[in-house]
Order: sequence, then C-alpha cells, then structure tokens
Amino acid sequence: MLHSGGRKTRAFNAGVDIALWNNRVTATIDFYRTRTTDLLIDRLLPPTSG
Repeated sequence: MLHSGGRKTRAFNAGVDIALWNNRVTATIDFYRTRTTDLLIDRLLPPTSG
C-alpha cells in the first residue's frame, strides 16, 4: 500500500557579507540546507550533486 500523504520540506538559509578597506576587499559566505521527508522512494545522493 502506498502512503498517500505529501512530502515535507524544511529549509534553512544563512549568509554573511563582509567589506573591508572601503569595499576594496569583499567576502560572502552562504549556508543552505534543505531536508525533505515522507517521500515515496528514498534515494541517497552524494553531497555534491547538481
């Protein structure tokens, strides 16, 4: 019997922008994570897929 409920997705996104010396040196750091549960079929993917 198949589960008729929908999938659930949780996402988190954070970022930091830094500028030094009158904007001559800049840096950006981003972190993004998403988790999906209750799928019909579980599949393992490598962490660097895309």
